[in-house]
Amino acid sequence: MAFTSDITLVDDLSADVVYSQISLENSKSVRTDATRDLGTPRSLVISHEVSGSGMKATDRHLVRLNLTEEDTGSDTIATVSGSVYLVIEAPRRIVTATMIKDMLTQLIGFVSVEANVNKLLNSEP
Repeated sequence: MAFTSDITLVDDLSADVVYSQISLENSKSVRTDATRDLGTPRSLVISHEVSGSGMKATDRHLVRLNLTEEDTGSDTIATVSGSVYLVIEAPRRIVTATMIKDMLTQLIGFVSVEANVNKLLNSEP
């Protein structure tokens, strides 16, 4: 079953951000935040692919948020972009969906701690 056309996420200020689907191609969908200007878009990408074959086949699932902002601090206006994404690599053998979900729960717990995110952003090992 596919995701809905609109996906609502909640930002740091507890405001809803609605991402509306603008493209769907094979196993990739792109959604954008319609409240943003075309020059500074915010998007949500969901995609799936298979790597390897036979007994070494692995499903790869990606969820990515992209943000573009204007850099007005110089003489020429430029844009800069940032991304946050989650990649799940799930071998079709041995590693079960339950194991993947358990790792995902652990990862969500890790990034839910603000101090951990701050350390990541400060390039701390």
